[in-house]
Parts: sequence; structure tokens; C-alpha cells
Amino acid sequence: MKCLRWISPIFLALLPIAVFADDAYDAVNTGLGSAGTAAGYTTTTSFTDTLGGLINVILSVTGIAFLIMLVYAGILWMTAMGNPEATKKATRLILVSLGGILIIIGSFALAQFIFDRLVTIT
Repeated sequence: MKCLRWISPIFLALLPIAVFADDAYDAVNTGLGSAGTAAGYTTTTSFTDTLGGLINVILSVTGIAFLIMLVYAGILWMTAMGNPEATKKATRLILVSLGGILIIIGSFALAQFIFDRLVTIT
């Protein structure tokens, strides 16, 4: 209960920082945009860049999910205390997690290969 008494004051103390951060972001973003335009850089992205970025985000999120599964399976194994059924469940979950990570690495490599070829073609 003592912990809950501190959450509200900390939140209220940090709230102005979050509000002022929005103004600072707009100021920096506007300044960088005008500097980039003056230097000759464009901010347009192609469809392949957008799709490649989306695929990278999806693969990253699924990679994090499988990493969490692997850690969870390791905790299950450590807390099995010699119970063969719990050890078998943890071992199966570790194998499934490793298989998933291998599939994710393979799909990431394939996506990188395809989009590298698309960029050189266009």
C-alpha cells in the first residue's frame, strides 16, 4: 500500500515533462524538415520501403514474442523440481520456441533478399 502512495505524486511530477516534450518535438521536427529540404533531401518513401519497414516491424514483434516464450519455458524448466511432466512441457516449449525463432530468422533473411532485389530493379 505504501507503494501506491508514491505512484500518484511521481505521475503528477512527470506529467509536465511529457506535455513539454510534445512542443519540443514539433520545434525540432519543423527545424529538421526545413534544414533537410534546404540541403536537397526529400522525405518521400517508396512503396517497397514502406512495405519493407512494415515487414521488419512484424518480424521484430514476433521475434520478441518467441524470445519471451523461450524465457518462460526456461523458468518453467527451472521450477519443475524434478516433475517429469513439467520438465517435458518446458522442453517442448523450448523446442517450439527455437523452431519459431529459426523460422523468423529465415523469413527475415528472405524478406531482406527480396527487398534488396526490388530496390535494385526500381
